[in-house]
Amino acid sequence: MVLTPFQRSGETVLLAEGRVDSELPARLEKVLADNPSISEIWIRSPGGDARAGNAAGLLIRKFSKERQMITRIPAG
Repeated sequence: MVLTPFQRSGETVLLAEGRVDSELPARLEKVLADNPSISEIWIRSPGGDARAGNAAGLLIRKFSKERQMITRIPAG
């Protein structure tokens, strides 16, 4: 999965695209720690490693407690 922070209407959004792979949790934790201004995560994925996906979900919850973050799965 490719993780790309970008600016949209003055907000920082993290675009997460592609298959969930076993390295996702470590990369996601680093990106979220290095970019405290991320306020949304957009996920576009056909699936992948279920354990890594669950671990990534736990990380998103952890960081959401520290700051408000919205998670979206865009249409299409």
